[in-house]
Amino acid sequence: MKLFLKWLVSALIAAVFVLLAARDWPLDKIMCSGVELSDGALLCVAQAEDGTREVSWSLRPLWLLAAFLVLAAVHFLRVVRWEPLLSPIAKFDFKTLNRVGAISFLSLFVFPLRLGELARPYLIARTGRLRKSAALGTIAVERVMDGLMMALLLALVLFFLPRTNQETYTSLEAGAWIASAVFAAALAMLA
Repeated sequence: MKLFLKWLVSALIAAVFVLLAARDWPLDKIMCSGVELSDGALLCVAQAEDGTREVSWSLRPLWLLAAFLVLAAVHFLRVVRWEPLLSPIAKFDFKTLNRVGAISFLSLFVFPLRLGELARPYLIARTGRLRKSAALGTIAVERVMDGLMMALLLALVLFFLPRTNQETYTSLEAGAWIASAVFAAALAMLA
């Protein structure tokens, strides 16, 4: 009964937030009077005010599957990438890292400002093999390395881009090198 009440309260809280978020949505465009399949796409067909049928949105299931596969690959790579950072501190099997990573990945989508990253150190520390601070350190190293790689990748891409608008290009280039310097300094500090 306790579990049922927890689920019920959770569902009600979720419903309230969905309603708050959906206040400005064009629900007449989202809701369909029918769904049709045309050229490999699902079409939401709605009745217009003048009685004609109009397509308010379409969905291509193959693109949805592709997005799912990309997210699954990202999750798998995050789990595999985290293992070498944890291995000097404590050894974990793939199943444990996958479970913790899956909950953390969901938390990243749910919580703002990447606060879902805090779920990984908390959950992995619950196993009792390491402290939360040590696990949080691995997350810090991972985030700094990601930032450094993205900044360097931006600098590399800018090298090959045409310089049609010199002012914008110079601003982007300066930003890329400043970000690279900041993340390199953070990495040196962590090292």
